Amino acid sequence: VLLIDNKPYEFLRGRLGALGGAGSDPKELEALLTPGLRTYADGCHPASYDPQARLNLHKEEGIDIAMLYPTIGIIWEGFVNDPKLASAYTRAYNRWLLDFCSVDFNRLIPIAHVSLLDPQGAVNEIKWAKENGFKGIFVSPDLMARSGLAFNDPLLAPFWGILQDTGLPLAFHVVVREKPTLFEWHEGNEGLGLFSFTFLGIDVMAAFTSMCSLGIFEKYPKVKCLILEAGSNWISAWLDRMDHKFIPTQSRTPLTMKPSECFYRQCLISADPDESLTSEVIQHMGDDYFVWASDFPHIDADFGTAKEIAEHISPLPLESQKKVLGENALNFYGLNSDLN
Repeated sequence: VLLIDNKPYEFLRGRLGALGGAGSDPKELEALLTPGLRTYADGCHPASYDPQARLNLHKEEGIDIAMLYPTIGIIWEGFVNDPKLASAYTRAYNRWLLDFCSVDFNRLIPIAHVSLLDPQGAVNEIKWAKENGFKGIFVSPDLMARSGLAFNDPLLAPFWGILQDTGLPLAFHVVVREKPTLFEWHEGNEGLGLFSFTFLGIDVMAAFTSMCSLGIFEKYPKVKCLILEAGSNWISAWLDRMDHKFIPTQSRTPLTMKPSECFYRQCLISADPDESLTSEVIQHMGDDYFVWASDFPHIDADFGTAKEIAEHISPLPLESQKKVLGENALNFYGLNSDLN
């Protein structure tokens, strides 16, 4: 049982092992998803809580550097209603993560979790994160996780301002909650099935689209944004659609630039290792806008992902491959590429 605000999170009761499970075969995955058969520890790979095990795994996988985003943190967002509690959860996680990454700050890169349920708390935590060597910020894309606040709400202005001042990239990553955005389309599904898993990325797509259409990128031109764990092959068609719809709605939007221009100036998107058209989309859009992500240690992650993404982009020129496999991330996060 995962206790959130002293209440059991019923949606994942008895199947917390599903927060891990990377590389599991179908039979083991079924056990992780069946209430009561596996514990959290059963599905939790040592590399998700032991930093030395993480470094050893990276060596086996051929990974030099990893940016570390939350796992349990994607569960409580949208469930917690108390802003101060939300900030307390983020502070506890971020200080744990700082300890985790302190084993090797050159290879384990901490990304701070902040909650927009408490805008001033988020500002304070970003200042702390910058002072302590964090290289990015994770924010839930879920509307419920910010009490329904639009991104252009005046209450969030200090948040955007501190992001612009610190230069820390913002990233949206999927979250998991019992009744997601499209729940009404598939009511009766017990969750964690094909429909719900497939549509987890919708909130990420919606958050980016909202941020763009509300003029946040134009108002804060130094704010950088990463679109994570929603795949990447859709982004070209989506930007085409946004640019097309921008023409008839221009009088009703604060934008003066095309949405695609905002993306190209301030954004990156992560490719999933198993996407089949990544090299073609990169060729079409340019090789400066793509990184990759593994989603380790979750049940839809596997081992050998670095090799898999390398194979999918192998038709690209070597210089383009280098950008996607690491150089774009190093530049976007402001990291030193000289490894010991």
